[in-house]
Amino acid sequence: MQKRNIAMTFPARAIYSLNAVRINAVRINAVCLIALCWFCIFNSADVAYGQSEEVALMEQVETLIDQLNSGVIEDRDSAQKELASLDPDALDYIDVPDKNATTDFVERLLAVRKTLEAKAVEKATQPTKVSLDGEFSVEQALKKISIQTGNNIELREGAPPDVAQRQVKLSLQDAPFWQAIHRVMQQSNLDVDPYGGTVHSIVLVPRPPTAANPPAFNDAPAAVVASPAPPQTTTGILAVQVNRVDASRILNAPNLDYTTLNMLIRWEPRIQPISIELAQATLKIVDDQDNTITPLKQNPISAVVQTEIPELSFPVNIPLINRSVNSIKKISGTLDAVLPGRTETFRFGGLEELEDGASQTKSGATVTFGGIKSNEELFGVTVGLSFDDQSNELDSHQGWTFENEAYLVDPNAPQIRHESVAYETVAQNGQQVIVEYYFEVDPSPFDLVYQTPAAIVSVSFDFELNDIPLP
Repeated sequence: MQKRNIAMTFPARAIYSLNAVRINAVRINAVCLIALCWFCIFNSADVAYGQSEEVALMEQVETLIDQLNSGVIEDRDSAQKELASLDPDALDYIDVPDKNATTDFVERLLAVRKTLEAKAVEKATQPTKVSLDGEFSVEQALKKISIQTGNNIELREGAPPDVAQRQVKLSLQDAPFWQAIHRVMQQSNLDVDPYGGTVHSIVLVPRPPTAANPPAFNDAPAAVVASPAPPQTTTGILAVQVNRVDASRILNAPNLDYTTLNMLIRWEPRIQPISIELAQATLKIVDDQDNTITPLKQNPISAVVQTEIPELSFPVNIPLINRSVNSIKKISGTLDAVLPGRTETFRFGGLEELEDGASQTKSGATVTFGGIKSNEELFGVTVGLSFDDQSNELDSHQGWTFENEAYLVDPNAPQIRHESVAYETVAQNGQQVIVEYYFEVDPSPFDLVYQTPAAIVSVSFDFELNDIPLP
């Protein structure tokens, strides 16, 4: 909440007694206290409402799972159908079936999990939507967009105070997240800071001063003039734009002249891709004279997403454009993104009695407990991660697995959590990654919790950009 100073001006001839001032101060403090109380009540109500929803879902799932064991087949059919119709969040309360469970129960529960897992993947890879209509400050707009989409967007710490109060006019109805953010950024002259964010968040910063937006003098805020937006579009969870065009003329080797279209790819911060690939063979480029342009290379351009960097740049080289051509009329193609689906939680209890090699499987991912080792002052817990044959997403770009969380929880005091202080790769191949996590406490009396995206999927996004000006 932003603090505001209230200046009180008194007429020169007015006479105020000390008691009157005190009474006014008491009234002001009372009003502030009442407002604060209402604020706390409303916020507590929101939290309580969210928690009650979770409890209700948990109890509903438990009831339906019990019904799956009913002796009446119609009851089992009804419970299975209702479980499969729930929100994917229900997966948090559907554990892998116990080995002692009946075959019918196991088959039904696994079928439910498969249905909900597919829903979770679809939900995670679909763009979030924004509906806003009216005039808002930048601060208000970003907060509302964040609430509606679950994407964390912030202004850079230390930005001039006037930036948060810049006014934007929005008329959005079920607009994709990036379309909404682009509207705010264009009207308030902001851009994404490529190095200022954290995992699952983006930070906006003022664009550098230009002729249209000169720097302010004498501490007066500069008038905000909306900068021309670069050619950009949204496709699913991705935003695609051409943010730079370079022409290179090699004077002593004219056959090596080329033009570079630099394509900038961003994604909704709530879901971080593992890797993105631009299939250059799918690119269709047409200039303003309707000439078709073929990229100089047909091989795919791919890159692994780095933690805390919210964008990737793909330079597409084409033959040097003739000066008579003023713009690229259209460029279209396909981006292939490897995306993590829903994060699954694997919990191994009773580590001191758990046999090495004990494993759990969810959503096609298998996590294996490899035992406890003492290493001087630290204790190591070995964890293996593998995927079924259909997923097999460990063949490339395995670095994302080292972002997975592994920690210890006291079963008698769930609020006590011990984080790993270091890790070491034990083995790594196309089928499995084995990591040893180190803790400062003996893991034996604790439960091991390991979290990983389980359903790793490859999703294709088609895009088209128009009217790209040339240098």
